[in-house]
Amino acid sequence: MRKNCRSLLLASLALTCGLLASCLSSGPEKPLGAMADAMEKNDSAAFLAQMDMPLFAANEARNMTNENEALNMLDSLGQDLGLGGMDQLLGSALNMEDKLRKSLTRGVSTGELMAHCRKAERPDCPWVPESLRNAKVVELGPDAAVASVTTPAEGAGWPLVVLCHGFTGSRGGDGHFGPLAARLAHAGIASIAMDFPGCGESEEPFTAYTLTNIRADMTAAIAYMGVTYGADTNRLGLVGHSMGGRAVSLYLDGRDYPVTAAALWSPADNTGLDGLEFLAHDADERAALRQTADENGSVELPQWGVAAGAALFDEMAASDPCGVLAGYPGALLAAFTGGDAELLSEDTVALVQNTLATRDLPFVDMTNDFPDANHNYQAAEGSDASDAEIAARIENATAEFLVSALR
Repeated sequence: MRKNCRSLLLASLALTCGLLASCLSSGPEKPLGAMADAMEKNDSAAFLAQMDMPLFAANEARNMTNENEALNMLDSLGQDLGLGGMDQLLGSALNMEDKLRKSLTRGVSTGELMAHCRKAERPDCPWVPESLRNAKVVELGPDAAVASVTTPAEGAGWPLVVLCHGFTGSRGGDGHFGPLAARLAHAGIASIAMDFPGCGESEEPFTAYTLTNIRADMTAAIAYMGVTYGADTNRLGLVGHSMGGRAVSLYLDGRDYPVTAAALWSPADNTGLDGLEFLAHDADERAALRQTADENGSVELPQWGVAAGAALFDEMAASDPCGVLAGYPGALLAAFTGGDAELLSEDTVALVQNTLATRDLPFVDMTNDFPDANHNYQAAEGSDASDAEIAARIENATAEFLVSALR
């Protein structure tokens, strides 16, 4: 049985968590306290004595392709100190260890590592004494949701935005969520993005990817941001792409948290099992997929590289996102692209447009603004527009909408 409240592992603290899990040998809290003391005394030898550098280097070599705030700090510091950036370290773990040792030795002894970390947009960068001392060491279960948090550099009580990716996606949101989060932070709004079950760095099987579990992750993230960061959960915004848009639409029923504003990027919002039209355009084929999942517990989806569980089909069949949208009184933005036709039907686009129009409330209508984009808001094949230009359009418009609604 799943836990009632799903836990969160912050990706921005993944490096610290890695230290606790595999790089410290004598229990976590005491070495972290010793590292904090060493940083305050600029004692690099004492700092490094608490670390298993070979394991640390191997772990960081494996994580080089992941967004990592702490590692970015070392990259920036290495460049400033003339030791080379982290992109030069991919050749070998031994070189990684040597470079990390040099960067940490110099950074701790001069205090520059701590100074770099304090300049970070995210206040949870681990390379400062208070972060090391305040780190909460918990044993995470296999259903922990991996998340990235971005906050303004100062203050508290910020509005909050939850960023929800699509089917088999990740918390990066096809490259859009990071820049959007930075724009929001600059405007005084905090955000959190998660890897939903079976996606990104989640260690759960994809069969755990269900509407119920996605909603539980969203609720856990909102509660976490309120308790841990002091975010104002009464000023809540949601952004959802594709299936993330369906999850956002369903969340607008207000059963967990009231939502002030929601941005829907190409939401998979057709009614019931038709919402899975991106798996099979034909209704009979979708019914066959559901039957196989019901008979076997799951069904393989080779084109997506995953196996979807029976619960996903059952919950999709029982859900009506546009029915929820029709009764939602808050601010809305809706966008679709020319390339959505590969995955979403004209009926889906029309259903969302008509639902929002009949609410008799103003909304930001971008349903015809991206004829040159594919479903992931990148340049469509043959388009004169660039990926960057299209990304800027959707990210800037969404940021402006959320700032206007939440500030």
